[in-house]
Amino acid sequence: MANKSPVNRGHTDPWTADQIAVLTKLYPKTHNEIIAGELGKSERSIRAKATLLKIKKASYFWDRPEETFVLKNWDAMSPDEISKGLKEKFGMDKTKWSVINKYRELKGLRQKK
Repeated sequence: MANKSPVNRGHTDPWTADQIAVLTKLYPKTHNEIIAGELGKSERSIRAKATLLKIKKASYFWDRPEETFVLKNWDAMSPDEISKGLKEKFGMDKTKWSVINKYRELKGLRQKK
């Protein structure tokens, strides 16, 4: 069995210490697409490296698919139903008030913190 390095894993574009530092700083509160652009890596690479380093998104962080889910379902579902849908589809534990506040923020009705 080959020894797989957690830094390179045989790819031609290994992670530098500076890139890992940026990833560690940004990952909890920044969308992966932004981090990917900043570091010149794919979003898949960003997720894989974060998983390897055991870095997680902040519990209050919303990624684009979750935000889109709220917007697409707002008129058809109650905030409680959206909350349950987020749990089923994305594994997110969000209260109905978190859903309501996210919707208001996305629609420009509430200032982002």
